[in-house]
Amino acid sequence: MEGIGFNSSYAEVLEAYPDFAMVFGGNAEFAYGEVDVPGNRDATYDIRVQQDLVDRIDLEMRGEACY
Repeated sequence: MEGIGFNSSYAEVLEAYPDFAMVFGGNAEFAYGEVDVPGNRDATYDIRVQQDLVDRIDLEMRGEACY
């Protein structure tokens, strides 16, 4: 993850990744979304924010549906 990590604020996520796309939520209280991994268009970072802090980051490959 470039520029953010666990306990980064929602504002820091938006600053580091202006293209952060909401899947649901969409505010500092709760947000879950994804952003392309820089330099790898086959992957995304899935980021969850709760109570204004990042508490989960997943690296996902596009087209992979198993968890």
